[in-house]
Amino acid sequence: MENKDSKIRMISSGAKRLLLFLWPFAKKEKPVYNLKSIRIPRTSGRALKILLFLLRTPGVRLLLLPLLLRQAGLPRLRKCHVEDAPVMHPVHPADSKITLAAAKKSIKQFIVSAEQNRESATDKKVANSEKQSLFQPETASDFHRAYLEGKTTPVDVAMRLLDIIRSIEGSAVPLLPFMAWEERELMQQAKSSAERYERGESLGILDGVPVAVKDELDMLPFPTMVGTKFYNTQPP
Repeated sequence: MENKDSKIRMISSGAKRLLLFLWPFAKKEKPVYNLKSIRIPRTSGRALKILLFLLRTPGVRLLLLPLLLRQAGLPRLRKCHVEDAPVMHPVHPADSKITLAAAKKSIKQFIVSAEQNRESATDKKVANSEKQSLFQPETASDFHRAYLEGKTTPVDVAMRLLDIIRSIEGSAVPLLPFMAWEERELMQQAKSSAERYERGESLGILDGVPVAVKDELDMLPFPTMVGTKFYNTQPP
């Protein structure tokens, strides 16, 4: 019996050593994207003012701030270990180069698909007109199709956009949706786009379509302020 027990102990210890030796070579499972929703309260108006007042009160701040941070998941974020180096732009894997013919074919397929989806959506809207929403903004495909059909031009759209911006900024309660805009540059780009459409040399579906760019991106001739008043004038 003692010999059998000793053999069992030797086998078990040998098996443990073998497992410890093979463990680093075991196939690692792929990381799981564990998305957890936050439960931080949504406040606005008077409730937001009260919350700011409490957070500025020294005694209450020490009790309330850790609770809000925990609800937002920031302590869990601080414990995460990220091996990738921080970058200011998304990093995409290097793909094979796309030829000009393939790019044009892809754009044409996108336009056809957008038109088909638009037609099906229009049929549904006509069938359910009573349930329609009054807010139906034009899409890039709508602008592109209107330019191709000659219903309007990029110059007309740019002038209309400038009128809307001026009316919004001159209202009793200015919304200021755009931090900076350059009328001369906008009209020059619109004229160049209109000339390309007249020659049948459009750059693509976004040619002549007004696009608002976030202030975090560098864009001539505007300064990059990142939502502040000092980023481009003072060192951070």
